[in-house]
Amino acid sequence: MKHKTIWLPIICLSVLILLSGGCRQSDSDNQPSEEPDIFIAGYTLNGSDIAVPCTWKNGTRSDLSVLDPAKGGFAIGIYVAGTDLYVAGNVVSGIQVYAPCYWKNGVRTDLSTISAAKGGQAISIFVWLGLVYVAGSVRNDANVSIPCYWRDGVRSELSVITPGMGGFAAAVFVTLTGDLYLAGGTSDSSHAAVPCYWQDGVRIDLSQLAVTGLGDWAKSIWVVQGDVYAAGDVRSAVNVPLPCYWKNGVRTDLPVIDPDGWAEGQSIFVSNSDVYVAGSCMRFSHKYVPCYWKNGQRTELDVFDGNQDGHAYSITGYGSDIYSAGETTNSLQVRVPCFWRNGGRTNLSVLADKDGAAYSIFTLSR
Repeated sequence: MKHKTIWLPIICLSVLILLSGGCRQSDSDNQPSEEPDIFIAGYTLNGSDIAVPCTWKNGTRSDLSVLDPAKGGFAIGIYVAGTDLYVAGNVVSGIQVYAPCYWKNGVRTDLSTISAAKGGQAISIFVWLGLVYVAGSVRNDANVSIPCYWRDGVRSELSVITPGMGGFAAAVFVTLTGDLYLAGGTSDSSHAAVPCYWQDGVRIDLSQLAVTGLGDWAKSIWVVQGDVYAAGDVRSAVNVPLPCYWKNGVRTDLPVIDPDGWAEGQSIFVSNSDVYVAGSCMRFSHKYVPCYWKNGQRTELDVFDGNQDGHAYSITGYGSDIYSAGETTNSLQVRVPCFWRNGGRTNLSVLADKDGAAYSIFTLSR
């Protein structure tokens, strides 16, 4: 499938993470001396402009299998359990619809949908005690997006505000005791988008700035000692998305560069009492600045030059270092996949001098 702009909430991933809904690792509160292994999921265009799903481990790219090499796909969420690498994403079927799937160590498992003619999306992945959870959505015969998750391939659909209206699950998190949390959004009877999360299947709707009917979503989720954090963005009364996060349902709006310019919250990560959110802000020049917020204070991330832009889709930590994944645009207006460590950028390898992106990041001790 030739690349086109697609809606990708992920990150951690986002993925941010989450981009990954959030990307997790177990060593962020320690102070390890060695460098971590860095795992990233994303895509790169080949010479025929086909999107190829891929991962990078410490900068080395591995391309993933698809249904049809002439159609391609995208890798969006990433998780590492022991020595096993799990990736959630979508491949394009022969009838040009997205088919949800995940890869374990490069071997693809296709996930069930309501209708093969309508397909679905897999956005985020989490592994708990060997069980594989994937968050996403499927479309019914009426082409309505139904929020859902898959546990070891078995699909469970999630509640929405109004029967017959749509929604999606963008991120998944499982606690040590097995409680299941998913972040996303649903639409009410007036088609207004409402951010929410589900705890063990029970939906909790989140506060908004204004009911505009357009694009209020929770895109990432993190749970620490019973506190539930979700990140996303909400629309202002003039239909401008503004980044925010919610802690136990209480929203904190994050500072932006231009109050009238678009900005996004994509991924959340919590370490001790510090809350990190990855996203982007529009400059007055209408270029996006990749950034993250720590406890509400914004840090801008490196781009090629001040005339170019970028996006951070996922955030995580290792020791005292903060890692983000995303993309920047070079002087040829090519989107280059990259990650940042404490704000310093490392570009990632691609198949051709064409677009790519890094949607989620995961760090793990070696």
